[in-house]
Amino acid sequence: MRRLAGLAAESGAELRQGQKVASLAELEADQIVIATDGYTNGLLPVLDAVLQPTRGQVVVTEPLERRLSPCPHYARHGYAYWQQIPDNRLVVGGFRDRALDIENTAEEETSSLIQGHLERFVGELTGESAAITHRWAGIFGTTPDRLPLVGPVPDHGGVWVCAGYSGHGNVMGLACGELVAQAILGHEPPELELFEPARLLAV
Repeated sequence: MRRLAGLAAESGAELRQGQKVASLAELEADQIVIATDGYTNGLLPVLDAVLQPTRGQVVVTEPLERRLSPCPHYARHGYAYWQQIPDNRLVVGGFRDRALDIENTAEEETSSLIQGHLERFVGELTGESAAITHRWAGIFGTTPDRLPLVGPVPDHGGVWVCAGYSGHGNVMGLACGELVAQAILGHEPPELELFEPARLLAV
């Protein structure tokens, strides 16, 4: 991310940190890309109607004495995921399906209910008691069909959206950003049709 920010600054972009944009009217640009995923709320009502802020929670264990698996795991349609990092710590996340009504929120705080499920899952994976050294929660955006919104926002000339990855933003975010960048430059890639915002946005 720092490298991308550096390249953008070298190209003349003005970067601001810690300043929330409450309205698109605050911005002066020919093209605006809303790439805030689960933090889009309030910028455009049409997006608020289909982008649901959703909380994901994670725990990390102390380094384990043995290697459990060399690769990441993804199960139960993304409601459980884990991997062991090089120092043998286990990173485990998910279980929001145990309380979807509570986890569909923009509150970036852990909850005892989901943390309890994660701790029990760590025990199942390791077969022992492993100390938890880190916990956190993060917000991502979900859409009704679980596909991101990528492309122009209907009836909002010069406004583009790149959000709603439904928990897969680390993989899809960079690729979707590239699709929007190409389209803005006039080279609209055919893959954009897969994620056309107009399929969900009522105008």
